[in-house]
Amino acid sequence: MINSLRSKKFNVIAVDLPGNGFSDRSRMEFEERSDGAFQRFKDVYGLIQEKGFFWAFDQIVETGQIPYEEILKARVLERKSVKVIELGSDEVGRVLGQVIDTFNLAPVHLVLHDSALPMSANWVAENPGSVKSLTLLDTGIKPALPLFALNLPLIRDFVLGSSFGYQWLIRFCCMKKVGSFDVEDNRVLLKGRDRCRAVSEMGRKLNNSFDMAEWGSSEGIKGIPMQILWSSVWSKEWSEEGSRVADALPQAKFVGHSGGRWPQTSRGRAHTRAYTEDV
Repeated sequence: MINSLRSKKFNVIAVDLPGNGFSDRSRMEFEERSDGAFQRFKDVYGLIQEKGFFWAFDQIVETGQIPYEEILKARVLERKSVKVIELGSDEVGRVLGQVIDTFNLAPVHLVLHDSALPMSANWVAENPGSVKSLTLLDTGIKPALPLFALNLPLIRDFVLGSSFGYQWLIRFCCMKKVGSFDVEDNRVLLKGRDRCRAVSEMGRKLNNSFDMAEWGSSEGIKGIPMQILWSSVWSKEWSEEGSRVADALPQAKFVGHSGGRWPQTSRGRAHTRAYTEDV
């Protein structure tokens, strides 16, 4: 899809949201130490270990005072820790806005796929001047990839520990036709250190109370050209969900495609190109 759009002189940027793809999955945080008696004892003991047992005695002999200043310096040091990224929907929207502003891209044709809509909806409504058109590509409140498969240890070990297990999950939940190399690349990436946990935490913070109709009728959204691209063959339930989304956004053009919820099959791709050329 990117190559097809670029051949028609579009500038295309595919953004990995925080915690996903090749984006950062963790960040360094600084925490103040507790001020309890035990913590104070540990600070003094650690200082003595570092400078030697007779260090405090030598300081008293030289200066005539207990080295309170050195002890206080040791106690106010902050503790570093690496924590998995856990951004909420509003925070993810701000990240998207930062990317668009940094590269001076506005106004953009914004394509939101899978669970990216509830993550970005508020930002779009608050920044309509930065969005030239909006494409909703099989967007739902819940991601196609079931997060419980990543949260439960035994299931997670099975689906991420073998190519067969992950390929079965993708074909069952996301797309029926997929190349083995594509699945393996995705599995290895998700299996990386803290990657699975980051995706799970991001999914846990999705705005589950997001109201599609209320959002679509807001002042910031009304004037944005919009099109819904939805799988018409995945399942009866998913087709009904597409109808509900179309009813909630009557101003949007609705187009069906023959791919899955992740429409990376060859047939689904043809439909996607037809839409992007239209835009």
